[in-house]
Amino acid sequence: MANTHIQKLLKQAQQLLAKKQYLAAADLYEQIYLQEPTFEMERQWVQALHLAHHNQKILTVLKNSWLQYLNKPADTKLLLEGLIAKHDFIAAYQVLLQINWHNPPQKVKLRQLINTRQLAFARTNVKYQHELQNQVLSVLTLSLDEQVDLIAQLHQLSLQEFLRMSKLLLTNPYLHPLIKAGVTEDLVKLKISTKMEINFYGKISHFEPQRYPLIADLNAVKNMQALLTNYQHLSEDNRQAISGELNLYAAMLYPYTDDIILEPQLWIDLTLQHFGFEKTVQTLEKDAKAGKVDMWLSKLGELLSLFN
Repeated sequence: MANTHIQKLLKQAQQLLAKKQYLAAADLYEQIYLQEPTFEMERQWVQALHLAHHNQKILTVLKNSWLQYLNKPADTKLLLEGLIAKHDFIAAYQVLLQINWHNPPQKVKLRQLINTRQLAFARTNVKYQHELQNQVLSVLTLSLDEQVDLIAQLHQLSLQEFLRMSKLLLTNPYLHPLIKAGVTEDLVKLKISTKMEINFYGKISHFEPQRYPLIADLNAVKNMQALLTNYQHLSEDNRQAISGELNLYAAMLYPYTDDIILEPQLWIDLTLQHFGFEKTVQTLEKDAKAGKVDMWLSKLGELLSLFN
C-alpha cells in the first residue's frame, strides 16, 4: 500500500517537472523522501529545488550526505550550487578537491562556475568585502564569537584574497589558537602546496598545508578517543565531556598536534586528573613528560576558559 502511494506521488512529481512546476515537484519529492529516505529520492528532491532556483535550501536538505555527492559530476554540481547560493566559495573550492570522479573538462567547468559566481558577488558587494578585510586587520578588537563569524564570512572572498587574509591571521601572535585552527584546517582542505607562516604560541614556524591531515584524522585524536573507551567506570556523560575536551586540546595544537601529543595515554590520565576523575601517581620515568603535558593542559585550559 505504502509503495503504491509512493509510486503515485512519484508520477505526480514527474508530471510537475514536465510542466516546469519545479517548486511543487520539490514539495512532492520532500514528501516521498520522508517516507522513503534514500539517496535517489534525496537527489531528485535537491534537483527539483535547483530547478526551482531554491538553491539556498539545498544545504539544509543535504546535511550530512555531502560525501554521496562527490561520486558523479552532476551530483557534485548540485552540491556546489547549494554552497554558491550561500556564497561559501571557499567550501566550493574544497569540494572540488574531494571529488571521486575523473573528468578534467567537467572539473574545469565547475571551477569556472565558482570563479564566475564569486566574481559577480564581489562586484556587487565591494564595500562589504572591504569591511571584511578591515576586520581582519583589527581582529583583536572583536569578541571571540565575532572572530568565529568573521572566519566563516571570509569564505565569501576569492581564493586569492582568502589566502591573503589567512596569512595575516596565522601570523597574528595574539589570535586564539582555536581561531587559527579553523583557518589552518581550511588551508589543509584547499591542499595548499606552498609553505605558510604561522605564529605558534609565540614561535614563528612554517608548514605546508597539503601535507597535514584534518583534525579529526590526526593520529593523536584517533588514539586518544580509542583509549578513552577503556574507561568504563566513567559515566557516558563524563566520557563525552572528556572526549570533547581532548578534541579541543588537539585543535588548539593544530597543525603540530601529532608532534606534541606523543603519549596519548599520559594526556588522558592527566586530563582526568585535572577534572578530578583520576588520582594517578606518575612513575619517576614519566615525571618530566608528565610535567610538560601538565604545562600544556594548564595553558590550554586557560585559553578555553576565554570562550566561556
